[in-house]
Amino acid sequence: MIRESGQDRVILALGEGRFQPRNVRLGIETADRVEILEGLQDGEEVVVSAQFPDRLRGEPAREPPADAAGRGAGHAGHAH
Repeated sequence: MIRESGQDRVILALGEGRFQPRNVRLGIETADRVEILEGLQDGEEVVVSAQFPDRLRGEPAREPPADAAGRGAGHAGHAH
């Protein structure tokens, strides 16, 4: 879960390496669980651990670092 600027978000796994941020409304929280009251549908998959580009967290996108040939690094090295 991403908490910033007074908003709570989760990242949905859409399949085929695609992801989407989604605003949610939280309920009861315990040490290892959080109740989601609004913002998700049954069957949607939520990513629980990963590193995402800033654009998925709602922040301005940054250019990916260039490799030795001057090309953007793209998605190389990302685990699914």
